[in-house]
Amino acid sequence: MKRICIALLVLSFVLLPLTAQTTAGKRGSDDGGGAVEIVDASGNSIGQFKEAHALIIGESDYINTSSWRKLPGVKEDVTALKKLFTEQGFNVETIENANSSVLESGIKNFLDNYGFNPDARIIVYFAGHGATLDLDGRKMGYIIPIDAPQANNGSDFLRKAIPMRQFETWATKYTSRHILFMFDSCFSGSVFRSQGSTPPAISRLLNQPVRQFITSGDANESVPDQSVFRRELENALRSGAGDLNKDGYITGSELGLYLFEKVSNYMDGKQNPRTGKLNDTNLDKGDFIFFINGSPTGSSPAVVVIPDIQPQQNTNTTSVSFVNPEKETKEFFIGTWLATVNYNDNYDSYRISFINNGKCTVTISNDNAEQEGTGNWSWDSKTKRLKVTATFRNAKLAYQRNIDWISLVSFGDDNDYFYILAKPATAAPNNIRFTFYRE
Repeated sequence: MKRICIALLVLSFVLLPLTAQTTAGKRGSDDGGGAVEIVDASGNSIGQFKEAHALIIGESDYINTSSWRKLPGVKEDVTALKKLFTEQGFNVETIENANSSVLESGIKNFLDNYGFNPDARIIVYFAGHGATLDLDGRKMGYIIPIDAPQANNGSDFLRKAIPMRQFETWATKYTSRHILFMFDSCFSGSVFRSQGSTPPAISRLLNQPVRQFITSGDANESVPDQSVFRRELENALRSGAGDLNKDGYITGSELGLYLFEKVSNYMDGKQNPRTGKLNDTNLDKGDFIFFINGSPTGSSPAVVVIPDIQPQQNTNTTSVSFVNPEKETKEFFIGTWLATVNYNDNYDSYRISFINNGKCTVTISNDNAEQEGTGNWSWDSKTKRLKVTATFRNAKLAYQRNIDWISLVSFGDDNDYFYILAKPATAAPNNIRFTFYRE
């Protein structure tokens, strides 16, 4: 399935849909976790954050399924992101499958609790559907709660959907120094200023305020329910791959550039993340900071030292290598892998489990159906070719053929993914690229 994003107009803050289930939060305090003090090589303190808080919002169980498809992959996103941001030292709260009133009040309560602490880092992450309406020549973006009717349903839709203008107001209301909004949906508009270069030295970014945005796609792009964006976000922070200039930190700007290069590459240019800052000269000087290997929870701040040697720039994030022998063995493939491919604006998700005895299982899902199959696989280390055959148990709906792949394998620069060229099980006449991630 794919997430509908009818050119969602970004205003300033990121909004988020999630469930009627929310985690209660205490008002911010010095023991909120994620405390970090940054010092230079001489031991002089140049800045600190006393707290770190993240709100993860996931709207998946939409009621009006004729207009807004259910998004089962969002539930996986919420679980994965809660673990990721906890590793980064954030106090994490969630909102899932919220109706309109619960959604709006939940976001406001979270920001009221934590957004007035100047020394807090705040993340708001949204996954779900979005829409844009043309109101007498004015394009207005909306977040879609699970109880929203069709977008063309006039006043009923406007009463339920959450307008982006509301988030512009909130963006300037709260006083936390660094606030990052991330949307696993698509957006258009010019409320935030796009950026395309690596940031300056970290010491110049820590003490300046910022309202920063990263979206998983551009206007008129569909986002797959099995989120490549989320998986690459995990890789960027957990492995440090998002540290493009190798200075030991990942800024919001670096993260946006990394996600653009990776996601756009893996989705063959059909999905292109964007990054930028609020168009406000008082709120665009800083840059959100992630610390490699995260930051611990508790009241005692971690001390992070900035080296006195400027690192070399390194923005090569898409290199492919065959030199790691581990990647050229049969054992590398053992386990479960996931790929999402696009053909004629339709997304298919492939989950393949390779078993050591040469057997495999394949599950394919899209908007029409889910099908399972069993088969065989083999790896030729001399020719670097992977062979996969599978027959589906139920061949009645969208699938025109069983799987019969023999493909040269290209390996990524870590052990978490590989890609092949092959014909999908649907009716695509030509080979397309599958990028498989280790699950």
